Amino acid sequence: MKRVTREEFVLTKCPICGGEEFAFACQAGYGALTSDDSLLKTAPLRHQICTQCGTVVRSFVDNPKKLLKR
Repeated sequence: MKRVTREEFVLTKCPICGGEEFAFACQAGYGALTSDDSLLKTAPLRHQICTQCGTVVRSFVDNPKKLLKR
């Protein structure tokens, strides 16, 4: 299955206010996702945020395979 990149799957309209401008932000450090099987496997959580109303319209990780059990 092909991995969808941030550029390929970007919402173009906010479902809350209809805004069409977005910013991207990264939640890292203590806010990063941690794998269930190891606290050492982490991935920063990224967000697409509507710049008009501030709603987080999408959250994702760039490399979800980092969280897989091995």
